[in-house]
Amino acid sequence: MALAHAVTEADDVISTIRPESEDLLRNVPAICVLLYAMGLVQLIVQRCFFGVDISPHLLGQIWQMPATNLILEHPIASAWYWHMAASGFIAYWSLLLNLFGEYRAPQIYQWINVFVGAGMGSMAYVITLALCRSRLAAIITGVVVLLSPTLPFAAAYYLYDGPSLYLLTGAATAIALYQLSGRRVVFLVTAMWLGAALVCLRSFFHLGLLVPLLGAIFLVRSTRLQKISSVVALLFPLTLYAKNWFLFGVFGASTTLGLNFSKLAIWNQPPELLQQMKASGQIAPIVADYPLFYDIHAHHEIYEAYGYTAKSPYVMLNQNDGDIARQTFDDLHRR
Repeated sequence: MALAHAVTEADDVISTIRPESEDLLRNVPAICVLLYAMGLVQLIVQRCFFGVDISPHLLGQIWQMPATNLILEHPIASAWYWHMAASGFIAYWSLLLNLFGEYRAPQIYQWINVFVGAGMGSMAYVITLALCRSRLAAIITGVVVLLSPTLPFAAAYYLYDGPSLYLLTGAATAIALYQLSGRRVVFLVTAMWLGAALVCLRSFFHLGLLVPLLGAIFLVRSTRLQKISSVVALLFPLTLYAKNWFLFGVFGASTTLGLNFSKLAIWNQPPELLQQMKASGQIAPIVADYPLFYDIHAHHEIYEAYGYTAKSPYVMLNQNDGDIARQTFDDLHRR
């Protein structure tokens, strides 16, 4: 009797939720289109009339990326051997540079970000709708996101901040749609693919984050094709991790984890403490003498003075970044 009573109560709860979900979803497409149009107009206005533009002269100056001429000369090797950023991000830029050239590619990159980033308000609306079950709160959240001053700057930034923001929000939106649509597994599979692209694009997001999502897809009522598709999505970042493990001994999308942690460890530490840690062997001498050592990558002579003279067998990694960056910068100005 107790079990039958519990089942009856569960049926009553489900019957009350379904009409609410259907009511919430009634105007979602129209509101999302409206928010997208608002976001697109704002980003285009910022881009064309307020100077929020991407500069082609900075592309060769970013230490997370190979020099532009190396990407153009070695498009596949740049994505395969470069390990200061995730290979997916380098491959993305390699594709743009080789398709559109070093001058037009940054503009294409920004316009892609504009048309994708314009959907941030719509995605925020769907996520808030699933969390709060309030259409008013969802609309307010979507508008607030569109009014964020960081949105146009993220679209005009060279690095992975904009694309990774869009992929992360898109994955969260797909999960929200899974809840709102009566648990349609296709949205979980979509979130899996977006999450896999995110892991390949930015090393901060680890492969392990996809495992619970893959487990959820296998536990719910998913088809065989949906299971296979989710496993295939996981294989892309797994291949990237395996490549870095084989080449560099790091099971991750990039090799800069130690560099990032070092910045946190020495942040605002007094010089006396750094010298003590240097004397005890806790940190490398270059870290004690140059706390912002990650900003001197262009000064290879400083690294050589500390004994960092080894050369990589790969052409993508055995160049002096500073010389290449300055050469690229000079070439751009001469042309």
